[in-house]
Amino acid sequence: MSNQGFIAGAKILVIMDYINFKLAFITGILISFSAAAQSLEEGLKMMQYQRYQSAIEIFKKVKKHGKHSTTVAYWLGQAYLNNKNSDSALTVYENALKKHNDPVLKAGLAQVYASKGRNPASVPEFSSLNVIPAKIDNAMLATAIGRAYRESGNYSIAEKYFRRAIELNSKDPFLYVLSGRNAFKRGDGTTAIKDFNKAKAIDSTYASAYFWLAKVYIALKNPTLYLPLLNKTIAIDSQYTPAWYELYRYAYFNDKAKVKAYYQQYLRLTDKSDKQEYQLMVLDYKDKKYEEVLKRAENILNSEEAEAPVEIFKYMAYSYFALKDSKEAYKNMVQYMQIQDSSKKSNYDLYLMGQIATRLQDKDAAAVTYIKDAYTADTSRKNRTIYAASLIKYYAHKGDKFNENLWKEHFIKNEGVSKSELYKLGVSWYKLNNFERADSIL
Repeated sequence: MSNQGFIAGAKILVIMDYINFKLAFITGILISFSAAAQSLEEGLKMMQYQRYQSAIEIFKKVKKHGKHSTTVAYWLGQAYLNNKNSDSALTVYENALKKHNDPVLKAGLAQVYASKGRNPASVPEFSSLNVIPAKIDNAMLATAIGRAYRESGNYSIAEKYFRRAIELNSKDPFLYVLSGRNAFKRGDGTTAIKDFNKAKAIDSTYASAYFWLAKVYIALKNPTLYLPLLNKTIAIDSQYTPAWYELYRYAYFNDKAKVKAYYQQYLRLTDKSDKQEYQLMVLDYKDKKYEEVLKRAENILNSEEAEAPVEIFKYMAYSYFALKDSKEAYKNMVQYMQIQDSSKKSNYDLYLMGQIATRLQDKDAAAVTYIKDAYTADTSRKNRTIYAASLIKYYAHKGDKFNENLWKEHFIKNEGVSKSELYKLGVSWYKLNNFERADSIL
């Protein structure tokens, strides 16, 4: 091959390599944007499911994609607001506005201030928009302004903007649900029902329309109407977390057989949290899964951010007691009894404290006090016999004959003994020079 032919061939290879590189680069961008859009859609799904922490995590992941940065920033702020974190929402909108002078972000910022008790119209960024509903040509902007007014309690003004969004995009069921929720919020059930039914008519598989229509009938306390709608919601979308929660709430008061199944499904779907872990722990205890209770309890207690309920120590004590580990049961029960408010301690707590303490090989003064308190509070003769027998053994080991005899008397009241045992007790009192008690026994 000549030098010219080699050079020409090399040029062709270089050109081909460049074309392949450009194709790969463009394909990568398209895939990247597709992934961003997909993730944005997933985040919006989490918003519908009221799984706001999951939505936050998804929106944060795609925030760097320039093509969607404004939209993602807006929804990230919305997720923070719904998750009761207005300060983070404020930071998101302020930072986004430094890069994009977008009216949707300005409306989001005003909504944050409204959540803090400020009138949206007093926010400079918001007042600078100076737009009336009829002049808006962007549905997202219309809904963003509507949310800002709704956040401040101005539902009538918010409705005008939601209606404008519907005029701009009348085939979007989401907008009818948004408008219906605003009507529901201001107490206009008739309009809310109309909007939710319109959303259903546009898309018969739009789960949110069925759920929010069910919410209207829940407010009206009409299970005949709302139960089929809740079931339809999860038939369309089995991941629709709020619907499972409403089914659980209904079952709690009306259908005990389904309570557990509905609640477990709700907990399975909702965002993971220490509160949820605690609730699962309680369910495990009710299922007598004592080792699982202890594992979950340890996870909660070892979490740096967890605020463990006081009752966690009680459930640990109950579980250790069921597993016949009296030492660990006692340790956790003491922890519970020491830090729990006295008004929240039940008779069963005292009963269990006494039962655990009686089984300890080595009792301390606190354990003895708990047994005595349990004896006083417990009305069961059988249980009182157990407490008394434990105290007899304790005082005999201590060589405290007076208290040993005293608790033998309590034992006799509940259990009864032979005449020979009564005689021995009378003699024992006589030897302690307590003639009055000796005489009453003999």
